[in-house]
Amino acid sequence: MGLVQDQYPTYRLNPTKLLNYLQGLFPGARGIRVAESLDGDQYILKIPRKLKTRERADIRDYVRDRNEDEEIF
Repeated sequence: MGLVQDQYPTYRLNPTKLLNYLQGLFPGARGIRVAESLDGDQYILKIPRKLKTRERADIRDYVRDRNEDEEIF
């Protein structure tokens, strides 16, 4: 299976944690990569398919670093 390109914002997101999440999401997939865009505000992902809305929400809610003093609106 080939890989497609997708992207996700870098804000408070550790690339190693994101890569670990993606490897768990696509077990057995080879060549999964996470690279920072030239302007540094997006991670460029090489993954088997584009992320679904629910997967993007999981990254936001569970993978992204939380700052304890961040206000929740």
